[in-house]
Amino acid sequence: MKKIILCIEIFVISLFFLIPPLFVKPEYITINLALSYNSIILLLISLLLFYQFEYLKSNKLIINTKKQFVKKSLICLLLLKLLTFFLIFIFCQLKIDITNPVEYQIENKFIFFISVFSNFLISAFFEECIYRLFLPFIIYNFFVKIYNLINIKIKNTKLIILGKILIELISITIFALSHRYSGFINVTNAFFSGIILRYFAIKNKTILIGTVSHFLYNSINFILYITEKLF
Repeated sequence: MKKIILCIEIFVISLFFLIPPLFVKPEYITINLALSYNSIILLLISLLLFYQFEYLKSNKLIINTKKQFVKKSLICLLLLKLLTFFLIFIFCQLKIDITNPVEYQIENKFIFFISVFSNFLISAFFEECIYRLFLPFIIYNFFVKIYNLINIKIKNTKLIILGKILIELISITIFALSHRYSGFINVTNAFFSGIILRYFAIKNKTILIGTVSHFLYNSINFILYITEKLF
């Protein structure tokens, strides 16, 4: 029964959430950030995946103290922002266009901005569940089944490590390519950001730190975007 449910999850999530973003061309698009029924669906899917792939496996949320949680989240956020500034600097030095082909549909309402940041939180949680929990697990088990099917026994520790690194790189690359709609620099940034977020997920055995950092990162970028438009 569990295998059937997992197969259904793989099919549905791949068909509607993993594959479509890979084929979106980097064109100028307008994004409506208001909460919608789609946001609620993403939240429900995220909660299901979080419960299934993290909570049940750990039996509890692995967070030592609130102080450590905040500290690690801020460190992760700092690394993400430093990475962005570094990449922008490099792209500017290489004279590569770093224009972001994304415009946000903004309404001047207080409730709207509350819904925007709520949407950012749901989106961050969803992406962490999909790309830091679900996808690495599925890819890893896929390769394990292939090894078992062809009866390969790898005893070389270095090859095992390289195999695990390859699995992580596949997952991170898919995450990066899901940002194709926002241009090459954001794909590059998402790739290295994916490494940072996955590291924090593995190191702390929870995606919650990455979720908070991811949410704050997107929120700061949005605030900077608003500031630029106003001034």
